[in-house]
Amino acid sequence: MFTEPSLGPVPLGDGGFIRPVRPVTSDKASVRVASRCGTDRGSMLESRRARTLQRGTRREPCPAVLFVDEDGWDCHFQLASGLRRAGFRTIRVTMKPPSRVAALCFNRTVQLGSDSDLASLESILDGENVVDVQAIESLALRTYQGFPATSRPETSANWARRIDIVDKLVVSRRLQTGGFFTPDVVPAPVAGAREVVEALGLPVVHKPRVASGGQGASIIDTLGELQRVMSTGGNSDAYLFERHVDGRSLQFSGVIGGGHGGPVVTYETLRREGRTGPAYEVLSIDDPELAETGRKIAAHLGIEGMINVDVIRDAQGRDWVHDVNPRVWGSFASFRVVGVDFLGAYVDWLRGVPEATSRRGIQEETRIDVLPGAFLRQEPSESRVQVQARLARAVLPYLKWVGPRYVAYELVHNLKQK
Repeated sequence: MFTEPSLGPVPLGDGGFIRPVRPVTSDKASVRVASRCGTDRGSMLESRRARTLQRGTRREPCPAVLFVDEDGWDCHFQLASGLRRAGFRTIRVTMKPPSRVAALCFNRTVQLGSDSDLASLESILDGENVVDVQAIESLALRTYQGFPATSRPETSANWARRIDIVDKLVVSRRLQTGGFFTPDVVPAPVAGAREVVEALGLPVVHKPRVASGGQGASIIDTLGELQRVMSTGGNSDAYLFERHVDGRSLQFSGVIGGGHGGPVVTYETLRREGRTGPAYEVLSIDDPELAETGRKIAAHLGIEGMINVDVIRDAQGRDWVHDVNPRVWGSFASFRVVGVDFLGAYVDWLRGVPEATSRRGIQEETRIDVLPGAFLRQEPSESRVQVQARLARAVLPYLKWVGPRYVAYELVHNLKQK
């Protein structure tokens, strides 16, 4: 029978304890804290499903994909909408109070008080048939520790391998042992800024060892700026310093399945938020060498499912790998513009369907605007109505690609933004 997470102390791996906060849950595309009788509606539905299973029904629980975020990721909403359309349950665990419109894309939403409450995840998801997890890196470790196993050993093993590459310092060292080019790194803390400059030069990249989407990363140009960063909390063991590499910002992304190659793409980042943030315009390119490097990295790290790899190609043509993400990436749905269906490939991978040999990658260069970021940039001369009209035109193809739930969510969500 489904139960709410215990309100007693929950042990952590370091010997301490946390006291979980009762999560706010929702189901059936609605966000409700509780019914008028004070009973959690999500818990009632989960208890009903668990009791049905206990009575010996032959019906197998619907396969579900778990999404874990701090503040909402656009690609999570796109993927979740498409998965619901394909017959999967989608469950969102978030640290942010969920909005009603966000529930269009998820069957169930659970709000936690803090990331430490992920220790109760196995209890929260009791009765769910979770077949994969899409978690941002900053929450991935606690997510996989809180929900460590499934009924399928191969799935649990894949999750365990993902844990191993959450830490960027660990990934860098593992890739170096595998013969891949990776920028030199100096883990914090260090004695002083001059030590970093002597080892890595300037400019230098400063970033958290565990983070997502470029969050917390910065490119530091001067010694004075480096000293300020280090004196304001940036010299703890949660950070590292990385040699800055000049060159083209390229990416490899794909759906990698065991024993067969899924669709992959290679592309260049043309525009992004700031100097290290997510891309909102990319150029698709046909680069077999980079594609082969990406596949080798996935094999070396033992990653299956969705994967995204960031590299910098220097003047000598060497690809320096500086980030590996075993999850969905921001532009995955936008590649339908050039005929690459990552949603369909991911659904097939989840179902264990052999990859269709007819699926091919990009054959020619194409500029791709990434939804929604590329369409929300408001020029000084534009009104909110004009921005909304541009977004509406851009999102229409997604009715076919990922379904009406995401389209409705994106349009309503943007209207509510100030």
